[in-house]
Amino acid sequence: MKIQGFQATQGAVSYASPTKALTQPTSNASAIGTSDVYHGERANRATNIMAGQDLSNISKNELKELTNKLYDAGVITGEQRLDLTAPYVDQFNAQMQSVANPDEKRNFIADLSATLDAAKRLRPDDTSSIAYLEKVNNLAHSLAAVFG
Repeated sequence: MKIQGFQATQGAVSYASPTKALTQPTSNASAIGTSDVYHGERANRATNIMAGQDLSNISKNELKELTNKLYDAGVITGEQRLDLTAPYVDQFNAQMQSVANPDEKRNFIADLSATLDAAKRLRPDDTSSIAYLEKVNNLAHSLAAVFG
């Protein structure tokens, strides 16, 4: 089984944009950062963990639990776990107090896409933020594709 966007790293899986050309690594040392499709045991673990998980109907608490499982299984890195569970901007008031219900089901995929679209529209010159949001958006879509 192959999962688009995942590649082997030491003890975890890193994410690469599925829009890059696929290359075959020639050695284990050159494998990091070169392959956009990952297959094997990690893909099987991702599939097992993502079974029954719907990122279009998930609460913040459920997402945190899911990303912890993916991280513990070595499917995603610690950085990716933090990226996926970072608070939405609309979840805090001016005093940085939470205003969102962490048990409320939300469409995580649609929320990420809307955030990315807004960044492109409102801050087109902020290329680093847009690149970051694209990375997280692509990772979430890749995980959602495992669900089906």
